[in-house]
Amino acid sequence: MAKAKYTETPPTTNTTGPGQGQPPTPEQADLLRFAMASIKLWANVTQTAREKFKRDFNVTEGNGKQWYPGDKAKVLKQRRPALEFNQVLPQVELMCGLQRGNDTQYVAQPRGVEDKRLSEITSAALSAARDYTRMKRVDAHVFDDGTICGLGVWKILHSMHDATDILWGDIKATRINPMAYIWDPWASPDEGFQDGAFMGDCSWMAIEEFKRLHPTMTHLANPGEWMSNAGQFIGDSTLLGVGDNLRRELWDQETGQIRVITLWYKKPTTINLIVNSQTGHAVDCGTKDQGLEKLAQMAYQIGEEAVKPFQVIQSGETTALVNQQSGQAMQFASPEMAQQELSKMSNLQGMEVYERMKIITREARVPYWCELVWGQILDSGKTPYKDRQYPYVPFVSRMLQDDPESIMGIVRNLWDPQDEYNKRYSNLLAHANSSSHSGWINRKAGGANSAELERVGSAPGIVVEYGSVAPSQIHPVEMSQGHFSMIQISQGQFPRITGINEEMMGEGGQKTVSGRAIKARQQGGSVILKPRFFNFDEAQLDCTYILLSRIQQYYTPAKLKRIIGLSELTNLAQPGQQSVFSNPEDGSPLSEEQTFELLTNLSNTRFDLAIKQAPADATERQVAYERAVQLVTMMVQSGRPVGPNTFAALVEMSDMPSRLAKGLELDMQQPPIMPPGGGDSGQVLNSIQQAKGGHSDSGGPGPGGV
Repeated sequence: MAKAKYTETPPTTNTTGPGQGQPPTPEQADLLRFAMASIKLWANVTQTAREKFKRDFNVTEGNGKQWYPGDKAKVLKQRRPALEFNQVLPQVELMCGLQRGNDTQYVAQPRGVEDKRLSEITSAALSAARDYTRMKRVDAHVFDDGTICGLGVWKILHSMHDATDILWGDIKATRINPMAYIWDPWASPDEGFQDGAFMGDCSWMAIEEFKRLHPTMTHLANPGEWMSNAGQFIGDSTLLGVGDNLRRELWDQETGQIRVITLWYKKPTTINLIVNSQTGHAVDCGTKDQGLEKLAQMAYQIGEEAVKPFQVIQSGETTALVNQQSGQAMQFASPEMAQQELSKMSNLQGMEVYERMKIITREARVPYWCELVWGQILDSGKTPYKDRQYPYVPFVSRMLQDDPESIMGIVRNLWDPQDEYNKRYSNLLAHANSSSHSGWINRKAGGANSAELERVGSAPGIVVEYGSVAPSQIHPVEMSQGHFSMIQISQGQFPRITGINEEMMGEGGQKTVSGRAIKARQQGGSVILKPRFFNFDEAQLDCTYILLSRIQQYYTPAKLKRIIGLSELTNLAQPGQQSVFSNPEDGSPLSEEQTFELLTNLSNTRFDLAIKQAPADATERQVAYERAVQLVTMMVQSGRPVGPNTFAALVEMSDMPSRLAKGLELDMQQPPIMPPGGGDSGQVLNSIQQAKGGHSDSGGPGPGGV
């Protein structure tokens, strides 16, 4: 549970809080007041929401946690069983299973032909970063949180601490417990709460880790709750994402931990940019004076480059300024006058910089961070990231009103049905246990022999001798059919409330063996859950943009080259095969300088590339492949041959094993050794249809098992 310090990447500037016995500076006091007021605002407004989050998790888990404490104590006092028949967890598991099956990938799509190679590099970098950060696992955990309580949170940082990649550091993606996520209640969920005044998380840190990270704050390393007045507006530890068992451990004097709040906030800041009016490329230049100084340096360098071909040549009393490239010469009376003309030409050429490059000033909000315990700032500073975003991405499953209490998953409306189901079964069992199941009513005088009746009363085919009054048998009390009817009705309410239906489970009245038909039925049945899946896709897109921002900032050209493959740069391509690092229009290879320029331009791709969701489901990819085959068939029918690039794209879309796909691509680059099959374009379509064969709706095995 120990928390690594969130400022893993060395910030540009940071300020340590006041040490023991030292008064805070006015800036630190203002920051502390703002931080405490922000935390108090969040805690008060979200208190009920976090209590509901906790109840959502308890109802989903079951394990003795579904009963309200008061109801459970009352039932146990009456010696009745407090049974739990968890009907909520299967609904949650099914929806989470749908998410696991709908695996998604995000790729960069070019807006023009000139951006094709850049998009391939960006897509490869995004894929590698998702693999390095184990993003799929984090996505699953966040989706589980959002499905259960309605809120899931990613946190995306860059770390040099204990990094797997010692040289470049690691991009890290973690899941934040929704009950420990701090956000501005006035912020908009449509903006991912990025328009809020603050955002952060509340976590626990081991004492030894705390002392290591904050050596001047060891006086604060006290076991247990450091928030002396936490109960006034935050409540107990369980409402901050800490379970009862762990909370008891945190109070242990030997394994005590300290709760540390990481709070990010934004401050209005003036930003000065040097903008190329021709390309739109913009660079932060610091202050305006620093920008003017950079422009002057650029103008000087361009002017010097422009006059390099000129040379002042003196012969006797004659001085000439000669262009060594063209051989043209200008005569001057003295070397000084020639040098003045050369400086004039240099300044004139340098003035073009001021025509193309402009300094513009914009107002923006820049994130800052602080780390604190109650009443004490530990550390603070400016964000080390360039994207001006909080490093958190929330997934709000459903929020029907502008109120944190309306954030809900699929469990919220199952509280009462689950409570009724448990109580009805417990009452039914208590009723059965408290009823007489068998026995005899025997008159004391004139009845049967009690000992004999007790011995053989339940045996078949017995003869009971009695005096004047025959004993009568006690029959079990019949159970009310209303109990069973209500249980059946209650059990049917769960899938109806959550939106789970037979189509989503691949069931239904229609019998079919077609996997594609079952998939289509599942997609049709999941329409009711589309709003939640749409919100998750949008949140994942926000994550992808932040991940791309981290790649742009921390992945150097050398690391990108390593990701894409050194063979792309060192090995000569096969005939007709285009490398990633080649001109997309004519296929000519790029030089080393052009390659580095291409990789360096990755830091400005937001406006050149569009991040889109790519189908990762096998059925969707198969549909896309068949559409591509139909399009290629139309091209062949028009008399145009299939070239190497088109064939390589089809192989890539076909999901062939990697070695076979690579072999096909290489073989396609070789010149044909026999003419195509008669030139009859109709044979192409016939071959495709014959290869598909099988069921018309599934593309099953055809002739020869194809």
